[in-house]
Amino acid sequence: MLRVLFVCTGNTCRSSMAEGLAKRLIKDKRLEDRLSVSSAGVAALDGVPAAEQAVGVMAERGIDLTIHRTRLLKDEYWREANLVLTMTKRHKEALKNIVPEDKLFTLGELVGIYNNVSDPIGGSPGVYRECADQLEELIELLIMKLMEEEA
Repeated sequence: MLRVLFVCTGNTCRSSMAEGLAKRLIKDKRLEDRLSVSSAGVAALDGVPAAEQAVGVMAERGIDLTIHRTRLLKDEYWREANLVLTMTKRHKEALKNIVPEDKLFTLGELVGIYNNVSDPIGGSPGVYRECADQLEELIELLIMKLMEEEA
C-alpha cells in the first residue's frame, strides 16, 4: 500500500481539504487497497477542527470535514508515509533536514505543476473554492501518476 501524507502549516485548510479530496477520489476509483492518505501541519495544534470555510466548501463537494482534527507533524507520520507532499516550497524547505529527500516534494512539483497551493485562511468562501479547485486538479494528476508508476 502506498501511503501519502499531505502537509501544510496548521492542517486546518489546505492539507485537510487535500486529504478529503484524495480520499473521495480513491474511493471513487476503488483504490482503497492500493493508496491511503493522511494529513498534518508543520505548526498545527493537535485536535483543532478544520476551518469553518474549509468545512463548508468541502460539504458543497459532498466531503465531510466535520470529523477532521488537526495533527502536528510528528516523526512517526512522515516515517510511515511513502510520500510527504507539502503545499508550498516553504513547507518543503522546513522539512528538508528531517524528511528524506526521496520522499519529500511539493504537491505541484510531483505532478509537474510547479506552483504553490495558496493559503485560503481567513479568505472568503470564493477563496476557499479556488483553493479546493486547485487541490482537486493536482490530486487527480497525483493519483493518475501514482497508479501509472505502480502499474
